[in-house]
Amino acid sequence: MGLDFLRSDLILFNYYSFGSLLVTITTFFLAAFFLSLKRKTVATFHLGVAFFTFGLFEIGYFMAAFYYHPIAAYHRWLTGCLILPTITHFTQFFIRYPSNNNRKFGFWMMVFQHILGFIVACFFIYLTAISEKIYHFTAHHWDFNALIASKYLAFIIAFYSVIAFIIIPSWRIITDKEKKKFAIFYFLSGL
Repeated sequence: MGLDFLRSDLILFNYYSFGSLLVTITTFFLAAFFLSLKRKTVATFHLGVAFFTFGLFEIGYFMAAFYYHPIAAYHRWLTGCLILPTITHFTQFFIRYPSNNNRKFGFWMMVFQHILGFIVACFFIYLTAISEKIYHFTAHHWDFNALIASKYLAFIIAFYSVIAFIIIPSWRIITDKEKKKFAIFYFLSGL
């Protein structure tokens, strides 16, 4: 009775779980590639860390698609809490690529984003821990019935994304004098 959540009929290996697993494995391969380069720059290091935390984030979606039990709602703790550090390190990549001339700004931006992310994650965990678990039939996964917590988290994610993928790269494109600023533009056009 106590280990009821370990039954094999709760395991779902379908196209949702298989697709999530493929993306997760690919992301970890990207992280391993960037982090294992011998002469990596600071920007490359942050890109590797971003992909590593993104891989951990994606494990949450795999768990949600793979496991049919209310305990799978806790995948939101992985996805909700790890997306902010992921975006933080993508921000660091854009601050430090192609040259690491903005070290002080990059350091304080990283500290600010990590502290804010930690505070938001703590509130998100608290608000979801006191919420009931529901099954989303349209999304095919268990979740917390915490719309307010999800709404505020979505605003913070949007705030981080605007900083990481619009403001910082635009600033680097405008202020950098090197020809590599076009590479930043190409990175953005790939998003």
